[in-house]
Amino acid sequence: MAKHETKHFRGKVIKIFILITILPLLIVSISNLYLVIITRQKNISEYQHLALDNAGEKVLNYIDEKSDGLNLIISSPIGSLHSLLAKDTLFLLINSFETSRPNNLDFIDKQGNLMARIDKNRNIAFNRLYIDELTSREEVGGETDNFIKENNIGTISVVEGNVFGIPDYKTAIAGEQYIGSQEFVNDKPVIRMASPIKNEKDEIIGAASAEVSLDNVDNIIKQMKLGGEGYFYLVDNNGRVVGSSNDKLVKIASNLINVQFVNKLIKGEYVEKENLNNFNITEKNTIIAGKKIDKINWSIVSEWPIKDAFDVIGNIMLLSVIVTVVVLMLIVVLGIIFTRQIIKPINTLSRGAKEISQGNLDYKISLETGDEFEMLGSKFNEMVKVLKENRKLRDEFVFIAAHELRTPVTAIKGYLSMVLEETFGPVPPDIKKNLDIVNSSNERLVRLVQDLLEVARSEAGKMKITKKELLIASNVETVVNELKSLSDKKGIKIIYEKPDKKAAVQADEFKLKEVLTNIIGNAIKYTLKNGDIKIWHEKQDGFLVTHIKDHGIGMTKEQMEKLFSKFYRIQTEQTTEIEGTGLGLFICKEIMERMEGDIWAESEAGQGSTFCFKLKIVNNG
Repeated sequence: MAKHETKHFRGKVIKIFILITILPLLIVSISNLYLVIITRQKNISEYQHLALDNAGEKVLNYIDEKSDGLNLIISSPIGSLHSLLAKDTLFLLINSFETSRPNNLDFIDKQGNLMARIDKNRNIAFNRLYIDELTSREEVGGETDNFIKENNIGTISVVEGNVFGIPDYKTAIAGEQYIGSQEFVNDKPVIRMASPIKNEKDEIIGAASAEVSLDNVDNIIKQMKLGGEGYFYLVDNNGRVVGSSNDKLVKIASNLINVQFVNKLIKGEYVEKENLNNFNITEKNTIIAGKKIDKINWSIVSEWPIKDAFDVIGNIMLLSVIVTVVVLMLIVVLGIIFTRQIIKPINTLSRGAKEISQGNLDYKISLETGDEFEMLGSKFNEMVKVLKENRKLRDEFVFIAAHELRTPVTAIKGYLSMVLEETFGPVPPDIKKNLDIVNSSNERLVRLVQDLLEVARSEAGKMKITKKELLIASNVETVVNELKSLSDKKGIKIIYEKPDKKAAVQADEFKLKEVLTNIIGNAIKYTLKNGDIKIWHEKQDGFLVTHIKDHGIGMTKEQMEKLFSKFYRIQTEQTTEIEGTGLGLFICKEIMERMEGDIWAESEAGQGSTFCFKLKIVNNG
């Protein structure tokens, strides 16, 4: 039978060992894989949006660069562009052209008349007003001729026409920048841009309108890549493609307004910094993200096929499976070896536990393995010794609690109740008031006995704490008044220095009074006749520290180390007549810790003692 049990136990140990090692391993592996996937998703999202922001910034910079060349201010107080001299108009036209490099550039006066034009071949056309001026002033014409030669100007011709109703002119002359929709000229994408021309008084005197090529915008988008198959494309406010990094899937000038994601993005219904799993224009499952460039009302989209985006996860999963299998095999082998090593000492410990469970506290375990099991056996024996001591102390305490505390407290409670109920006759009001104080103190004593019995039954000492905001001064005064008869009997004067302002703490009112009663009561017990006890408070780092100083017998360092232990009492010739269970200060410490405070003592033999406890301040006023 014993052999069968040993085999059964060995099998259970192996199973448990494998379970407690494999389960965490599987959890860690699955968690790591999950974290890798989540991290990859996050990286994809961050990378997509970073790339979108970068591309959007480049596109916007290109547009801004072009529009900056059209923002002109004439350092003259003239009221209209046609008042500018021909040569000044020519210089301004060339400089603006050199800055913005458009396909063509028009100067328009306030009435919508075309005043000057230059194309990408540097051919210039002037309004007849300027042509007449150039031909009528030889000194100006000579200077202008030199300028034309130095800047490689092509032909000079006449331009006429009025663009008063055209959107680019109307927007610019109203003081706003104009950026038009994408158009195609000679199969090349272009946009029309316009800006107001102002004089030195910041008055609008005309407009500059230019046709700008979008080839460079397409080049910006073509440089954007996502993994092996991801791509970007840029659409205008009508859904037409302005630039694409994948011409096979998304062609320039194709209209994507009916693509759901593009449509939402243009309408402003898509939340930026959000990635969506969707089907792209090729109906492949794709991670899609987008960004709207509000200034020009264009939108840029990135699409990354999920298979390509998560391709790296497959390699990680394969590696994880290989590592997991190898580790599992190693765990099984180690489990068998481990089981053989622990069976014998565990059987010894099991026999010892059985003896102790049957009440044989004289049993000693003998293990000579030279390792942690031998140490465990030694600790086991030490534990048995402590159990014996605890059982002895417990028996002593139960005897004291049952015969010395419970019976008199119950008797006092009964007699007080009868007196207060006037069973023995009428009670004068002033006496009844004092008896109420006595009865209140006795009620707390009854509850204290219950706490003591609870501590005796449980090593942990469970007690219920209900914290609330309390004024500590009123509680101190209550306890001092309740103990006044004891202090008066010994001629002891209690000096209480109230805080300057109301000091509220977070505490259980009953438990706080219990602590105060215990400490002040001890101070009265151990202070010599006609002595004094001082009580005061001070604030320290958000806590209110209460000090209770007596002029008693004091304590040695060794005595103070055991002061807050269960059932500890200082045994000297001076304390033989002082009654107590040795649990008061232990309970005080338990109470203070449960109220998130602390308690300690400062003392020297023959010099008296100062007991201190601290509680969190609620009201700093």
